[in-house]
Amino acid sequence: MKYNKISIIGKSATGKTTLSEKIRELTGLPLFHVDDYIWQGKLDIFPEEEYLAKFSNLIKSDKWIIEGYIDDKMAERLHASDMVVYLDYSFYICFVRYIKRWWNHRNKIEHREDPQERFSVKFFIIVVVSAIFKSQRREINKILRKIEDDKVYRITSPKKLEEFVFLHFMSDSQEVKKHTEISFGVN
Repeated sequence: MKYNKISIIGKSATGKTTLSEKIRELTGLPLFHVDDYIWQGKLDIFPEEEYLAKFSNLIKSDKWIIEGYIDDKMAERLHASDMVVYLDYSFYICFVRYIKRWWNHRNKIEHREDPQERFSVKFFIIVVVSAIFKSQRREINKILRKIEDDKVYRITSPKKLEEFVFLHFMSDSQEVKKHTEISFGVN
C-alpha cells in the first residue's frame, strides 16, 4: 500500500523527527514539523487560533508527513492520515535520548530556534514528571482510541522501528540495496 498522509507522534525524545526525515528520504513526501506551526521565534507561541487554522489548511493537502506534538485540538491530522506511527518507547529510552540530545547540542547553534532543543531544568523536570506519571502516554492513548486501529502502528523499541521502516517503506523498493542498514537505536 502506498501512503500519502503519514502522522508521526510520540512522547518527547522518541525520535519523531529522525523517523520523519528517513520516511521523507524514502518516499519523497513533503515533511512538516508541528513545532514550526506552534513556535514563533525562540520562546513565543503563535496564537492558538492562528496555528490551528494554518495546521487545518496543511491537513487538506494531498501528501504529507507531519511529525510532532499531538493533543485533542491537533488530532484532526490522525483522522486524515493513511498511516499513524506512534513511537511509544520506555521512559529509559526517552531519558537517555533527551540527555544525549542536550549533550550533542549544548555548544552548537541550532538549525531551528527550537526552545525544546535547549536543555533547561524546567523542561527536564516536566519531561521526568510526565514520564513518571505517564501523562503523555495517557493523552496519546486517549486520542488514539478515536482513530481506526488498522492505520495505527505502535512501535515500542528502536529494533521494531527498524523492522517497521523496512517492511513499509523499503522492502518493495530499489532503495533496499542502498539502505541495507538503518538504525534508530539509543546510541
